[in-house]
Amino acid sequence: MPYFLTIKNLGLVDHIAVMIIPVAVNTFNLILMKNSFNELPSSLEESAKIDGAGYYTILLRIIVPISKPIIAAIALFYAVDRWNEWWMGMLFINQINKQPLQLILRNAIVNMSTLFNNVSALDKVSKMGNSYSESVQNAIIVIAAVPILCVYPFIQKYFTQGIMIGSIKE
Repeated sequence: MPYFLTIKNLGLVDHIAVMIIPVAVNTFNLILMKNSFNELPSSLEESAKIDGAGYYTILLRIIVPISKPIIAAIALFYAVDRWNEWWMGMLFINQINKQPLQLILRNAIVNMSTLFNNVSALDKVSKMGNSYSESVQNAIIVIAAVPILCVYPFIQKYFTQGIMIGSIKE
């Protein structure tokens, strides 16, 4: 209840930002990023300072390019987490046109199962209805997974680079 009241007082009820702002920082992902940055050799930063680079130059031209694998991994974690999110939409978004796709698909699965469980009076209709219901559920699951499956091949190259980074000795 306090969480709902906080979201309501922030004015995020029925606003699409409720899906992003309250969950913008994930503690686990933050710890992963921190540990990744701590493993970078300090000699890179020192040599850049000697060459006259400022803090932002060091960050943007040295640290970020070296950290692309962890950034890609965290981006994929966030993408999958946000794509599969339906709970926040169910709690805080009342307008149907603002609800996330996952909530709409979840509602379709629940409604389809309820419909076929209530309608089936005869044994034959029941078997056919359950088969149809399962087919619709499977189709919805595939529809929900396709966008993440389309994004993954573009990020996969960074995972292999991240595996190789640990093998390079200073």
